[in-house]
Amino acid sequence: MESPEQRLPPSDAKAERAAIGAMLRDNTRIADVAAIIRADDFYAYGHRRLFETLCDMAAKGKPADPVTLADELKSRGLIEDIGGYAYIIQLWDDAPSIGNAGEYAKIIASKSTLRNAILAAGEIQAEANAPGADAEMVLAKAESLIFDLAAKRVGGKQAVEWKDAVRRTIERLDRRAGRHPEEVESAIMTPWRSLNDVTGGMHRRELVILAARPSVGKTLAALNIADYAAAEGCRILLCSIEQGDEELVERLLSKHSRVSSYRFRTADFRDMDTAAIDDAIKKIESYPIMVNSSSVQSVVSITSDARRMAMRGGLDMIIIDYLQLMSSETRTANRNEEIGRMTRGLKRLAKDLNIVVVCLAQLNRNNENRLDKRPRLADLRDSGEIEQDADTVFMLHKPEDKDAARETDMLMWLIEKQRNGPCGEVTLDHHRPTFTIREIVH
Repeated sequence: MESPEQRLPPSDAKAERAAIGAMLRDNTRIADVAAIIRADDFYAYGHRRLFETLCDMAAKGKPADPVTLADELKSRGLIEDIGGYAYIIQLWDDAPSIGNAGEYAKIIASKSTLRNAILAAGEIQAEANAPGADAEMVLAKAESLIFDLAAKRVGGKQAVEWKDAVRRTIERLDRRAGRHPEEVESAIMTPWRSLNDVTGGMHRRELVILAARPSVGKTLAALNIADYAAAEGCRILLCSIEQGDEELVERLLSKHSRVSSYRFRTADFRDMDTAAIDDAIKKIESYPIMVNSSSVQSVVSITSDARRMAMRGGLDMIIIDYLQLMSSETRTANRNEEIGRMTRGLKRLAKDLNIVVVCLAQLNRNNENRLDKRPRLADLRDSGEIEQDADTVFMLHKPEDKDAARETDMLMWLIEKQRNGPCGEVTLDHHRPTFTIREIVH
């Protein structure tokens, strides 16, 4: 009986030879096969080099036959690595059916997926056996690897005709305008009309950064956005690294019941408070929100939660509180690089799942040393790449000095970046006792 050590990884040498032979006999098949697989999907080293060379020749407009292919391989010093000219002739002669090139490629892709699954399993096993391994992080890494395998199996996005992109854009605009009510694709609005007037809401496939100094109102603003969106039926993943889920629920109950947060802290409720809180519970308990309040969260774990939620019931928005508290899977001495990798990962997640990602971020103290205390893009803490990856950057600013006796503060929303719209500012009211941000009534 064959031992596990002797068993070869999944592969199909016949399919690999047939695909390359078909590409060689009919160069128009090169593009068909390249749309399904890449060089590293081939198991045999020589077949990888042959595939790469054929694709390069096609890209340069060079015809590929046994003679020209052999000449190209000689110029690259690869002719002996692939088995010599005799092997090229063998591939030419043995090509079973040119018309089935796409089917051969699918077989190669399937075997490649199985090999990658074995590699992923080995990586998961190594992570799980590592000293001090964290079970939640290992599970998140495992789910991420499996989801990535599934996404690769489906195939990446291919180039399309420009006219098709134009047609889909028109259809998308029609959906946004409500001309196809059964499949409306509208932006996710904030609770404040004055802000929506400037931004048009928050748009899918975009990364929105909401930045401020500590205690200005980042979490408060994000919670008000989540509250409004969830009430409208948006499905939300709320990743709260700084605060627990019970604290967030208390804030929303205070907001909707109009009962002071101090009373929640002491549980010193009046009769009318209890009735108002009961009504608030009925309003928010069925919100389509999943909340993860783990103190250790990363792009990998958030991606895992997001994909699982998207598959089970759909997902419209992720809110992360906050960026600088996230863990990095790859530790480096340069925190800016780590933050940059995180924001790029979050931007990819927004695009891949067609959702809005709202990520809170901390500002540095630079504005405290200026006469003008208003924050700027340069004040984003740890990385200029945050600005680069974000589609929209909001900065919160309270222009007035703190006054403990005052219940309402002015809260300025500075729109410092909007990739597809104007910059500007909007001023709202922050009612501190009930965690509410509201329009200013003139």
